[in-house]
Amino acid sequence: MELVDLPTIGGKLTWIRGNGKCMSRIDRFLLSDCFIENWKVEGQYIGERDVSDHAPIWLKDNIKDWGPKPFKFNNMWFKHEDLDTFVEEEWKKIAIKGRGDYCLVEKLKTLKNRLTWWNKNVYGWIDLKINNDGKELHSLDNVFVHFAGNVPDDVVVKRIKVAEDFWDNINKREGMLRLKSRQLWLSEGDDNTRYFHNSLKDRRRRSSICSVATTEGRLEGVEDIKEFTYKHFENSFKEEISFRPELSGINLNSLSSEESSALEKFFEED
Repeated sequence: MELVDLPTIGGKLTWIRGNGKCMSRIDRFLLSDCFIENWKVEGQYIGERDVSDHAPIWLKDNIKDWGPKPFKFNNMWFKHEDLDTFVEEEWKKIAIKGRGDYCLVEKLKTLKNRLTWWNKNVYGWIDLKINNDGKELHSLDNVFVHFAGNVPDDVVVKRIKVAEDFWDNINKREGMLRLKSRQLWLSEGDDNTRYFHNSLKDRRRRSSICSVATTEGRLEGVEDIKEFTYKHFENSFKEEISFRPELSGINLNSLSSEESSALEKFFEED
């Protein structure tokens, strides 16, 4: 059984000798992937020490509703033969009236929703297609054995087509996992989906936000974290200068109303 040492929250060390010369993270949880997935465990929380030289440690879950997930375009979609046709047809169906910039933004929003549906209902069936093609290949191999070298041409052609679809879906799934896990060191064609799944889960755990340490304490609620994040960026982009110098009593050269109107005239032949 492979066990995972989850990242820590709130600290890095759990034991410190009284003289402060030795310190380590002796206490930790080692969990299986199945336990982590079922219980939505995101990390190990290390609390503050009291009279003991060991800090308390417990598991933290992340069963929180952070709202809708952002839209992400998958580059592997381009390898699907129906993507171009689907996008073209959906783009023509969208009828929005108004300014050009407004129409473009609204049509892109609608197309994003349609791509999300297409990814779930069309592209997302790759694993099921792989399983079905694998079973069909196994069945056709038994047919080959039954004919003992005298296999009909239509059966041979059918097996070639099923094998092509099978390996095409394998490559699509591999590329999708590679894109999500951001691990690019494997060469094209290597199929190590378990490694990609583990890398993806590990990155997702490390990127998740269970709590935020502030000067006023640690925040854990979704709304509290959202409000703190919003105020942080609001203060970062807020202008701190309250006094602005004014130019008063200075006469600057300016255009008259006739000169200004002449600049806005349309070009004519003369």
